[in-house]
Amino acid sequence: MRKQVRPKGRWVLLFLISIGFTPTFAQQVAFAPPTPPHQPTTIQLQAKPLKAVLNQIQKEQKVRFNYNSDLIKDKTISLDLSKVYLNNMEQLLNVVLKPYGLTVEKIGNKRYVIFPLQAPANKTSQIQPQELTPINVSGKVTDQQGSPLPGVTILIKGTNTGTVTNTEGDFTLQADEKDILLLSYIGFATKEVSVNGQSKINVQMEEDTKALEEVVVTGYMTQKKADLTGSVAVITPAVIEKNNYSNVIQGLQGRVPGMFITTDGNPVGNATVQIRGLTSMRSAPPLIVVDGLPTNMNLRDINPNDIASMQVLKDAASASIYGSRAASGVILIQTKNGKAGETKVTYDGYVGVSSFMNRIKMMNTQQYGQALWQAAINDGRDPNEVTQIYDFEWHRGDDGIALLDKVSPIEWLNAEKTMPSADTDWFDAGSQLGLQNNHNLTISNGTDKARTMLSLNYHENRGTQIHTGFRRYALRLNSDYTLLKDRLMIGENLSVSHLKLNDQNHSHSFLTMPPIIPVYTTDGGWGGTAYNLGMDDYNNPVRMLTQGKDNGTNYTRILGSIYADLRLFKGLQLKSLFGADYTSGYFRHIDFTWKEGGGKQDIINGVRNRQTHALTSTWTNTLNYNVNVGKHNLDFLAGIEAVKFTAQEMEGYRRDIEFEDYDYAYLNSATGNQEVYGTGDEWGLLSYFSKFNYVFNQKYLLSATMRYDGSSKFGVNNRFGFFPAVSAGWRLSEENFLKDNVGFISDLKLRASWGKNGNSNIPTNALVNYYVADYRGTGYGLAGNETGTIYSGYRRAHIGNPDLKWEATAQTDIGLDFGLFNGSVSGSFDYFYKVTDGMLYEPPYIGAIGEGDTAG
Repeated sequence: MRKQVRPKGRWVLLFLISIGFTPTFAQQVAFAPPTPPHQPTTIQLQAKPLKAVLNQIQKEQKVRFNYNSDLIKDKTISLDLSKVYLNNMEQLLNVVLKPYGLTVEKIGNKRYVIFPLQAPANKTSQIQPQELTPINVSGKVTDQQGSPLPGVTILIKGTNTGTVTNTEGDFTLQADEKDILLLSYIGFATKEVSVNGQSKINVQMEEDTKALEEVVVTGYMTQKKADLTGSVAVITPAVIEKNNYSNVIQGLQGRVPGMFITTDGNPVGNATVQIRGLTSMRSAPPLIVVDGLPTNMNLRDINPNDIASMQVLKDAASASIYGSRAASGVILIQTKNGKAGETKVTYDGYVGVSSFMNRIKMMNTQQYGQALWQAAINDGRDPNEVTQIYDFEWHRGDDGIALLDKVSPIEWLNAEKTMPSADTDWFDAGSQLGLQNNHNLTISNGTDKARTMLSLNYHENRGTQIHTGFRRYALRLNSDYTLLKDRLMIGENLSVSHLKLNDQNHSHSFLTMPPIIPVYTTDGGWGGTAYNLGMDDYNNPVRMLTQGKDNGTNYTRILGSIYADLRLFKGLQLKSLFGADYTSGYFRHIDFTWKEGGGKQDIINGVRNRQTHALTSTWTNTLNYNVNVGKHNLDFLAGIEAVKFTAQEMEGYRRDIEFEDYDYAYLNSATGNQEVYGTGDEWGLLSYFSKFNYVFNQKYLLSATMRYDGSSKFGVNNRFGFFPAVSAGWRLSEENFLKDNVGFISDLKLRASWGKNGNSNIPTNALVNYYVADYRGTGYGLAGNETGTIYSGYRRAHIGNPDLKWEATAQTDIGLDFGLFNGSVSGSFDYFYKVTDGMLYEPPYIGAIGEGDTAG
């Protein structure tokens, strides 16, 4: 490449004439030492595309031009400069561009803006002159802080007419009074402004959060996404808003690297989640944190429309702030709230359908008979002796191979002649077209002192099996208030949801029930397996689904928190949060009597009642300090958290109800034998934690976390566990060797981390031996009698271990985050290695102990 000489005096254009090759513009035009002031230079340049000329100047002179590409489209340059003195590049460019109605202005170091000298009034697209009412429109474009924005492209929508703001953010152009101005600028959201006859229009551009460094929640504090040193996946609101599942987590399948989600197609939204695989034989699900409150909730309980953002903490360094509850990863959820200066009432809803995909094609009655015949032949047996429900006509060919001539199902499958042979497709009989509908109403309001959001949701998902489905009624109220001259913020987040679900699943019986059996008998009873004809023990799935249609379960969840956030002085925040997670489950199921046409029956009925109650209370206090000094940025967090969990469960069953009707069938309506069960649970957790994030010069990142957890599930000697983590990052994209030479890389960060997470997912009574009262297991005739009074006692159900220690999972992670073309393409690469030490599990007991494996 030709070396460019850049003297301080006047610059002129010189021609380089070469023989034997076609010179580029860079070889044709270069800067050279100034000519004497009274020696004019005569320059001639053959026709060349203006865009190519400008691109070559940018490349060779290390400058940057901002312009609307439509301004130079299809333009060529031919220069004939005579007796012209050029003192600098700005003067040169103005000479080059002026013939095309363009000019240039320097707006920064090596940065120039090209814009029209004036907006031509005769080039509005496809509008007749008599229809125009031209107006000279001027104004200023600023950012949200009021600073002028130079180089903003302003076009009249639907035309190529436009301009660019100058160094002060000012612009002038001619437009029709009904035109719409389209403003665009890198890093800001495109904005449309109607002229509406105005001659003065000032516009404030809003930052495009997709193009900037997002602020994400990382556990008790927030960080810029660019400053993260752990492996954190951010789920955008656009992905959440498209979710139409009962469980929001179902919509994330395949969207978060390292997070494995499996579902069973059930309408109630059953889903299991693993983040970077299983870590233990007693792995708990990922910890769910909603608005700063740690919970173990099922995400089908929450209305997806209420979610503003989700983050997934995948590595130990990012999740270690949650200590013993984070071994399986953490999912952070922030819900929506009102915005200052905005009052909105929003309704959204949808209706959808679902059906079986790639459904197995079932055999009909003839094909089923052929299969039975072939199975008997393969076994070397006579097919007519093997089955009584078909008559086979067959023979052997000259080669001795058995050939089937005719398959004839018998006419009746029972002696009463009420169950004729049928041709039933059990998938069709037991399935239906699923129907989903969702309705959401949101009301939000905000001022600079108070913000409130209220949402109401109804979601219904009718399953693809008959009499199955899921309903959710949800309410959320979020509000916060700013007091004491913006030094204190108080607020609450409250959600109430009530679920009704029926998650029956008898698809296995769809596959195994023979097609020859009818769904119903001719007298309106149930069809079923013909015992007297040697049929196996099949179950009529339509009967089971129909009788269980009202045997649903009801759940109610109240999840709420209140908080106060006080700014003690600049950079120092004290926050206290108290939250509660209450769940209540209830069902009342009837065991119906029934009889099938083939003879199978159940003549014992009864009613079963169950109630569960669980309450988790959490009190968290944190102190957060942030300081910025020059190129240094430090965030420091210290906190203490106390968690208490209590639960109770009670279940009762009683036989013999006179009327199998839900309006009648309560426990006290039954008259037969009764059984009562009850249990409870309680544990506590006390935690101390601290974290700091340090950033130097927006390039070099360092973070460290310490968490000290104490759990009542462990003995006095091993009650507390220590879970540290450290991570570091290097923003290569901020280094000059990349920033100045590789323009298409907008973000490149190398990071590494190591940390430990704990696991205390064991029974609360794991420390001690415990015994249960069991009449059937301990009843014994002490007097040698087998009847009469049989005395019972207790049996040991578990052998305790008072020396249990914390299970810990250590994880090392090395990752690379990248963004290309101003964030249009982004992604990450991660290598991680996880090791679990001190795994907690229930060992099997050998029979020689005397009681066998009674731990379950």
